[in-house]
Amino acid sequence: MKQNIETFMGMRVISTLMMVEWKEDWSRVRSPSRARRRMKCGFHQNIVKSQVPRKDALIINGTMYVHPLTYVTLKTQAELEND
Repeated sequence: MKQNIETFMGMRVISTLMMVEWKEDWSRVRSPSRARRRMKCGFHQNIVKSQVPRKDALIINGTMYVHPLTYVTLKTQAELEND
């Protein structure tokens, strides 16, 4: 688990690779409603699950936990607004 600790606008920022969320791709399924119904019965469906970086941050006790890619976009947007 890689962590990088920095400061951003006076707030301590920890960028960690654990800030991801699961995404399901249902585009390979002909009928999503039928696939959900059959999946509840235990049949395997052609659904691809993948992890994507979270676009939000978790703030606990003045420390912001964020995915490294999200932190880079946050820094670039702040720099563009300051220019």
